[in-house]
Amino acid sequence: MNRLLFFAVPMFRARGATAWDSLFHLSSRERNKSILNDALPSVCFELPACAVTCSRYLGKSDNTVCSYDKIFSSAVTHCVQRHCPTLQDVLQWQTQYASLCDLPARDHGLLEVGVIYALFAVATVSFVGRLLSRSRFMNGPGFWWDDCLVLVLWMMSIELVICLAIMRHNGAGRDAIGWVSKDHVEKVLLWVYASEPFYISGTYGFKLVWVLLYLRMWEANTLFRKVCWYTAGLLMMGLVGFGVGAIAAFWPQQYYTGDSAIVRTHRAGIDLIPAVFIIGALNVAGDFWVLLLPIPKLINLESITKQRRMWICTLFLLGFVVTVCSMVRCTTILPLRNTTNVTWDFGHFVTWSEVEIHLSMVSCNLPALAGLIHRLRWRHRRRIASQGEEDQLPSETARSNATKQASVTNDMCTVDDDLCEDSNGRIVRREKEVGPAD
Repeated sequence: MNRLLFFAVPMFRARGATAWDSLFHLSSRERNKSILNDALPSVCFELPACAVTCSRYLGKSDNTVCSYDKIFSSAVTHCVQRHCPTLQDVLQWQTQYASLCDLPARDHGLLEVGVIYALFAVATVSFVGRLLSRSRFMNGPGFWWDDCLVLVLWMMSIELVICLAIMRHNGAGRDAIGWVSKDHVEKVLLWVYASEPFYISGTYGFKLVWVLLYLRMWEANTLFRKVCWYTAGLLMMGLVGFGVGAIAAFWPQQYYTGDSAIVRTHRAGIDLIPAVFIIGALNVAGDFWVLLLPIPKLINLESITKQRRMWICTLFLLGFVVTVCSMVRCTTILPLRNTTNVTWDFGHFVTWSEVEIHLSMVSCNLPALAGLIHRLRWRHRRRIASQGEEDQLPSETARSNATKQASVTNDMCTVDDDLCEDSNGRIVRREKEVGPAD
């Protein structure tokens, strides 16, 4: 299958570095730093036989050949991709191309996995904080459907972390040269396929968590509540429809047609990469709709100060950090269309998908965490006040200050725990349950 290809071919009728320069248009800096020097006519390396016919593309319309971009996207590489019968032939070509140019494999896999582990830990802490905030033990409002959904989504995020760890073991985040083989590429694509339904469920599920929070806050049967129900229905349709579609499309498990290096661009008449991009764009549009939906209602809150209203709105708008991640993820989709550097490109694609999921977990837990922090501060201040009363009898001035402090603390309501809508559609303080007498 293999044969020797000498780059110093007679057709150029030149010798030494001059012949190589006319062929590859190498700069003097590249010629000095690589093995491509005056002895190049005697340099050779093994290539698949199918790659020999692509030598006519060498140096054409390229200012340089020794770069990572040219290894994976040059005309000669795409020629090898079209003419070689197996994916392993293309990987072998890329490995020897990089070796000749003295370019080591780039590897961001460890960094990407480390970032995901850290974000998963932060998301888990925020989830635990949410449970504490809603529990009766912390004087919370109790659990509802949004909390149950967050529990399910957190369990799904564990699966995503496991998928990324397995992908990393098979070379995800690393250039597809060197020890990366056809089997490694197939396993990476398989685990990307396994993670896609969970990613879609997560992105639409977290939006549904926000909508359920709105339904929990605004209980009166108003137009806003009806809009929330319609939004929840659309999100459920997207969650189920796109999730089933991701499973049925077998993308990217069947990224290649058989054992060849030819990319499968269509399935059932659907252009796959544009379809993935459209789903990502709809995800971004959904973020804008869901996060901006309650802002007019929050701005018109009458029971709290203007400064507090702005703080609550900011808390909701922090969710747009996730939207930025969704946009960055969309930029990683287009390189997947005809890539020969599968482990590198799909590694970035999955990493940004998981960053989006874990930050979504954190953002939807922020209102509950704000309520938890508020109650902890209030308990701390009350404990300090009670200790002061035990030490000495408070003066009239100290007693007045304590009364003012209690009033201020009582006014510091949180959007998640202390606000609801009455039967007239007005935002009011939620009535607290009176505990048993001591």
